[in-house]
Amino acid sequence: MQKEALFFIITAINILVAGVFVVMAIYTISILRDVKDLSKKAKKEGKEILDDVKTLRENVKQEGENLKNTGRFFAALFKKRK
Repeated sequence: MQKEALFFIITAINILVAGVFVVMAIYTISILRDVKDLSKKAKKEGKEILDDVKTLRENVKQEGENLKNTGRFFAALFKKRK
């Protein structure tokens, strides 16, 4: 009778330990899926930020050219008046 009781105790402990590992595995998989989704979103947003920075740089260069041309225009006007 003691061997049977010991068998059932060991079996119950093994089932509890296995259950804990299954629950931990489920939570780990859930967390990894969330991390994967966040990684995809961060990658997408990163690409959009790079595109925005590229557009901003192009606009700054264009505005710089416009400002330079405006400066040349006014410089030419003042040189002609002298």
